[in-house]
Amino acid sequence: MKIRTVILVWLMIPLPTIVLGWVAIRLLRFEEQRLRMVAESSMRAEIHTIVDSVSSAMDDVKRGIMDRLVDIETSTLPGSLASWERDNPLIRNVFVVQGDRDVIYPPSDAMTGEQSSFLMRYDALLTGRSPWTQPESETRALPPQDVQQAEVPQRSVSSLRREFKGLVEESFAKVPAPVATPRPMAQSASKPQGSGAAGWSGGMMDMDAPPIASGWIPWFSDNRLHLLGWVRKDGYRYGAELEMMALLSRIIAFLPDPANRELAYALVDGENNVLHQTGHLDIVEEGQVVMDIPAGVDLPHWTFRVYSRDGQLGSTGRVWQAVYGSLVVVLLMIAAAGSLLLVVWVTRARRDAMQKTTFVSNVSHELKTPLTSIRMYAELLGDGRVADETKKQAYLQTIMDESRRLTRLVNNVLDFSRLEQSRKKVRPETMSLGETVRGILNTYLIHTSGTEIPFRVNSHDPVVDGDRDALEQILVNLLDNAAKYAAEGGSPDVEVDTEGRFGVVRVRDRGPGIGRRHRRKIFDSFYRIDNSLTATSPGSGLGLSIARRLARANGGDLVFETRKGGGSVFTLTMPLHEPVKEGAT
Repeated sequence: MKIRTVILVWLMIPLPTIVLGWVAIRLLRFEEQRLRMVAESSMRAEIHTIVDSVSSAMDDVKRGIMDRLVDIETSTLPGSLASWERDNPLIRNVFVVQGDRDVIYPPSDAMTGEQSSFLMRYDALLTGRSPWTQPESETRALPPQDVQQAEVPQRSVSSLRREFKGLVEESFAKVPAPVATPRPMAQSASKPQGSGAAGWSGGMMDMDAPPIASGWIPWFSDNRLHLLGWVRKDGYRYGAELEMMALLSRIIAFLPDPANRELAYALVDGENNVLHQTGHLDIVEEGQVVMDIPAGVDLPHWTFRVYSRDGQLGSTGRVWQAVYGSLVVVLLMIAAAGSLLLVVWVTRARRDAMQKTTFVSNVSHELKTPLTSIRMYAELLGDGRVADETKKQAYLQTIMDESRRLTRLVNNVLDFSRLEQSRKKVRPETMSLGETVRGILNTYLIHTSGTEIPFRVNSHDPVVDGDRDALEQILVNLLDNAAKYAAEGGSPDVEVDTEGRFGVVRVRDRGPGIGRRHRRKIFDSFYRIDNSLTATSPGSGLGLSIARRLARANGGDLVFETRKGGGSVFTLTMPLHEPVKEGAT
């Protein structure tokens, strides 16, 4: 299979997955926006419900207070108002003004500090410099038409409104309405300002008097909100200022705890001071404003504010986006891993196919060469055309050498097959490593008619456990490789030594060595270094692979390292013999 085909197959798998992942991410973003809009709409509806509940409760309070103010007889104004101020926690201050400017109550001769502050606070109203009515354009902010009213998950709105009404009516129930003494309006109007409750005398409303007027004024003083209710009746203007802290303590009951721990609700005044907060989020350190809705015309410049940890609503959308995004990433990773495995498998299969083709070609060549020599010399001897006995012996020796070479090649192929199928059995025996190696070298020299190979045993001769046939096959393989590829450096030398728990056999040559990029692959099956040296030397690429597998099957190993000054060193290790201890079973 060509590499272009492999790349094309590889691209056909991840590209559709990437497209699907991109489409999924786009859909997730749209879904996140939709969920965020739903969450924002739901949150806005909930806050508008709170605003509406607070406004309704405020209406009940103002209506109840105003009804009581209107019902007060002008003859009992100071006493009734003073009693109401004393007994009702919602009332902070009361006042009575005769005409438009004459302040009759609080009395100037017995005025408290709070009453003095009250007169200073409303001086512009009480002296007629500011109107007593609000502009008609000020209307209550209502929730949008398309937003459904949400339920406030706190105490019921009706129970809270009943508490407000109870506070309004509580103090008036304690004060009996006095019997009014008719007096002419002119006489009551002639009383001096600040005459006090003791010197008060009121009068019945004249038939020609103007109709009763009333209203509420949100008043700002020192950047703080105050609410003042007033009634104009029988020539008097009187009323009450609400206690904002008492009112606030009841308004915050309408503010629920958010279900999401990443959110917080807060009631904020015109100076951005947080009057009350619900939720576990630290709005100072972690909170970001995501929604700010006016608290209504009854509480101008006050707002209900929503805080979020990350400045966004719709955390559910982010959770699903993370989940879906993770699934898309996992899908892409699986596709990429599958593609990579496919490429690796195809590449490995292609490489194995090429190696096997090369192996078949090499084995065929190696089989053909000795067979040709055997056939040629056998025909010469069989035809009787060789009369010289010396030549006959030489031809016979060649036939024997080529037969042994053919036997080694066939054995390599058979051993490789057995090792691949795990059918190769080793028969370990206890042997002297030095003596065994010396015997193998002598046999090898006889068969190959080669020059003597330098051999030495360092210190003492180690005793090892291993398969003698496997040891012989490994050494012959290493010596054959040295003769093929390192012959120009002379004969290799062999050394036997002991290292730790292993006996060691080193085969050194002075050949050209092995390049760095080939060192980790020389033990792979069918691998042959492609250069001018190996091109002229026949081989199947199985010798070193079989040698290492045999070494490991005997409990040792076969490794390669470069020799100082040039050449190669192959080190074979075999486990030392451990005698059985007495008493061991």
